[in-house]
Amino acid sequence: MSGKATHSSKVSSPRLFLPKRLGVVLREADLVTKTEIKTALEYQKIYPNMRLGEILAIQGWIKPETVEFFAEEWQQLIEQTYRKPIGHYLQQAALLEAEQIKRVLEEQKHTGYKFGSTAILQGYLKPKTLDFFLKYLFPEELNQSHLRSKKSLAQSRRRQRQLLAQILERKHNPWKK
Repeated sequence: MSGKATHSSKVSSPRLFLPKRLGVVLREADLVTKTEIKTALEYQKIYPNMRLGEILAIQGWIKPETVEFFAEEWQQLIEQTYRKPIGHYLQQAALLEAEQIKRVLEEQKHTGYKFGSTAILQGYLKPKTLDFFLKYLFPEELNQSHLRSKKSLAQSRRRQRQLLAQILERKHNPWKK
Protein backbone atom coordinates (compact mmCIF):
# COMPACT_ATOMS: atom_id res chain seq x y z
CA MET A 1 0.00 0.00 0.00
CA SER A 2 1.55 3.25 -1.01
CA GLY A 3 -0.45 5.29 1.46
CA LYS A 4 -1.59 7.78 -1.17
CA ALA A 5 -5.02 9.15 -0.38
CA THR A 6 -6.40 8.33 -3.82
CA HIS A 7 -5.50 4.63 -3.81
CA SER A 8 -7.76 1.95 -2.37
CA SER A 9 -7.74 -1.79 -2.71
CA LYS A 10 -9.86 -4.83 -2.28
CA VAL A 11 -8.68 -7.81 -0.27
CA SER A 12 -9.05 -10.91 -2.45
CA SER A 13 -11.12 -13.01 -0.08
CA PRO A 14 -12.91 -12.07 3.12
CA ARG A 15 -11.09 -13.36 6.17
CA LEU A 16 -13.18 -13.95 9.23
CA PHE A 17 -11.46 -13.38 12.53
CA LEU A 18 -13.04 -14.23 15.83
CA PRO A 19 -13.49 -11.14 17.97
CA LYS A 20 -10.76 -10.66 20.54
CA ARG A 21 -10.95 -8.87 23.86
CA LEU A 22 -9.81 -5.25 23.72
CA GLY A 23 -6.76 -5.80 25.90
CA VAL A 24 -5.56 -8.64 23.67
CA VAL A 25 -5.95 -6.52 20.55
CA LEU A 26 -4.14 -3.52 22.05
CA ARG A 27 -1.27 -5.75 23.24
CA GLU A 28 -0.97 -7.50 19.88
CA ALA A 29 -0.77 -4.08 18.21
CA ASP A 30 1.93 -3.07 20.73
CA LEU A 31 -0.10 -0.07 21.85
CA VAL A 32 -0.01 -0.88 25.56
CA THR A 33 2.24 -3.02 27.73
CA LYS A 34 1.39 -6.17 29.61
CA THR A 35 1.97 -4.28 32.87
CA GLU A 36 -0.45 -1.52 31.82
CA ILE A 37 -3.14 -4.11 31.05
CA LYS A 38 -2.55 -5.88 34.37
CA THR A 39 -2.71 -2.60 36.27
CA ALA A 40 -5.88 -1.53 34.45
CA LEU A 41 -7.50 -4.89 35.27
CA GLU A 42 -6.62 -4.35 38.95
CA TYR A 43 -8.24 -0.89 38.80
CA GLN A 44 -11.27 -2.51 37.19
CA LYS A 45 -11.72 -4.69 40.28
CA ILE A 46 -11.90 -1.52 42.37
CA TYR A 47 -14.06 0.34 39.84
CA PRO A 48 -16.22 -2.38 38.24
CA ASN A 49 -18.34 0.12 36.30
CA MET A 50 -15.32 1.34 34.34
CA ARG A 51 -14.28 -0.34 31.12
CA LEU A 52 -10.72 -1.42 30.48
CA GLY A 53 -10.27 1.11 27.68
CA GLU A 54 -11.51 3.95 29.88
CA ILE A 55 -8.98 3.08 32.56
CA LEU A 56 -6.12 2.83 30.03
CA ALA A 57 -7.08 6.25 28.62
CA ILE A 58 -7.50 7.90 32.04
CA GLN A 59 -4.04 6.67 33.00
CA GLY A 60 -2.69 8.28 29.81
CA TRP A 61 -1.41 4.99 28.41
CA ILE A 62 -3.46 5.27 25.22
CA LYS A 63 -5.60 7.92 23.54
CA PRO A 64 -9.37 7.65 24.07
CA GLU A 65 -9.83 7.82 20.28
CA THR A 66 -7.57 4.79 19.88
CA VAL A 67 -9.59 2.83 22.42
CA GLU A 68 -12.81 3.81 20.65
CA PHE A 69 -11.42 2.78 17.26
CA PHE A 70 -10.43 -0.70 18.42
CA ALA A 71 -13.48 -1.23 20.64
CA GLU A 72 -16.09 -0.08 18.13
CA GLU A 73 -14.69 -0.21 14.60
CA TRP A 74 -11.85 -2.72 14.38
CA GLN A 75 -13.85 -5.95 14.08
CA GLN A 76 -16.00 -4.56 11.26
CA LEU A 77 -12.94 -3.24 9.42
CA ILE A 78 -11.11 -6.54 9.39
CA GLU A 79 -14.18 -8.29 8.01
CA GLN A 80 -14.59 -5.84 5.11
CA THR A 81 -13.00 -6.65 1.77
CA TYR A 82 -12.68 -3.06 0.53
CA ARG A 83 -9.57 -1.28 1.81
CA LYS A 84 -8.49 2.32 1.97
CA PRO A 85 -4.80 3.25 2.25
CA ILE A 86 -3.15 2.20 5.50
CA GLY A 87 -2.60 5.83 6.51
CA HIS A 88 -6.37 6.27 6.63
CA TYR A 89 -6.72 3.55 9.27
CA LEU A 90 -3.75 4.78 11.28
CA GLN A 91 -5.32 8.24 11.38
CA GLN A 92 -8.74 6.80 12.30
CA ALA A 93 -7.06 4.98 15.18
CA ALA A 94 -5.46 8.26 16.30
CA LEU A 95 -2.00 6.75 15.79
CA LEU A 96 -1.02 9.31 13.14
CA GLU A 97 -2.17 12.89 12.72
CA ALA A 98 -2.91 14.54 9.37
CA GLU A 99 0.35 16.52 9.49
CA GLN A 100 2.37 13.36 10.16
CA ILE A 101 0.69 11.61 7.23
CA LYS A 102 1.56 14.58 5.04
CA ARG A 103 5.23 14.35 6.13
CA VAL A 104 5.30 10.59 5.54
CA LEU A 105 3.86 10.97 2.04
CA GLU A 106 6.37 13.73 1.23
CA GLU A 107 9.28 11.61 2.49
CA GLN A 108 7.93 8.59 0.64
CA LYS A 109 8.36 10.50 -2.63
CA HIS A 110 12.10 10.84 -1.93
CA THR A 111 12.84 7.33 -0.69
CA GLY A 112 10.37 5.15 -2.55
CA TYR A 113 9.75 3.29 0.72
CA LYS A 114 6.31 2.03 1.56
CA PHE A 115 4.11 4.26 3.70
CA GLY A 116 4.43 2.20 6.89
CA SER A 117 8.20 1.90 6.60
CA THR A 118 8.52 5.63 6.18
CA ALA A 119 6.29 6.23 9.23
CA ILE A 120 8.54 3.88 11.26
CA LEU A 121 11.72 5.59 10.08
CA GLN A 122 10.27 8.96 11.04
CA GLY A 123 9.51 7.66 14.53
CA TYR A 124 5.72 7.88 14.22
CA LEU A 125 4.92 4.18 14.34
CA LYS A 126 6.32 1.02 15.90
CA PRO A 127 7.21 -1.88 13.58
CA LYS A 128 4.98 -4.26 15.55
CA THR A 129 2.04 -1.87 15.19
CA LEU A 130 2.58 -1.71 11.42
CA ASP A 131 2.78 -5.51 11.24
CA PHE A 132 -0.49 -5.74 13.19
CA PHE A 133 -2.32 -3.50 10.71
CA LEU A 134 -0.79 -5.35 7.76
CA LYS A 135 -1.69 -8.76 9.21
CA TYR A 136 -5.37 -7.91 9.53
CA LEU A 137 -5.96 -5.36 6.78
CA PHE A 138 -3.30 -6.09 4.12
CA PRO A 139 -2.12 -9.67 4.69
CA GLU A 140 -0.69 -9.91 1.17
CA GLU A 141 1.86 -7.24 2.13
CA LEU A 142 2.87 -8.66 5.50
CA ASN A 143 5.77 -10.77 4.26
CA GLN A 144 7.15 -8.11 1.94
CA SER A 145 10.14 -6.14 3.10
CA HIS A 146 9.10 -2.95 4.87
CA LEU A 147 12.07 -1.17 3.36
CA ARG A 148 11.61 -2.14 -0.25
CA SER A 149 12.74 0.81 -2.30
CA LYS A 150 12.73 1.81 -5.94
CA LYS A 151 15.89 3.84 -5.42
CA SER A 152 19.41 2.50 -5.23
CA LEU A 153 20.58 0.96 -1.98
CA ALA A 154 23.19 3.70 -1.53
CA GLN A 155 20.59 6.44 -1.83
CA SER A 156 18.30 4.61 0.58
CA ARG A 157 21.02 4.19 3.21
CA ARG A 158 22.02 7.84 2.89
CA ARG A 159 18.39 8.91 3.40
CA GLN A 160 18.02 6.53 6.37
CA ARG A 161 21.01 8.20 8.03
CA GLN A 162 19.48 11.64 7.40
CA LEU A 163 16.14 10.55 8.85
CA LEU A 164 17.80 9.02 11.89
CA ALA A 165 19.73 12.24 12.48
CA GLN A 166 16.46 14.22 12.26
CA ILE A 167 14.71 11.87 14.68
CA LEU A 168 17.57 12.09 17.17
CA GLU A 169 17.64 15.87 16.86
CA ARG A 170 13.87 16.01 17.52
CA LYS A 171 14.27 13.87 20.64
CA HIS A 172 17.03 16.13 21.97
CA ASN A 173 15.26 19.32 20.91
CA PRO A 174 11.49 18.56 20.98
CA TRP A 175 10.50 22.17 20.17
CA LYS A 176 12.19 22.08 16.78
CA LYS A 177 10.07 20.77 13.92
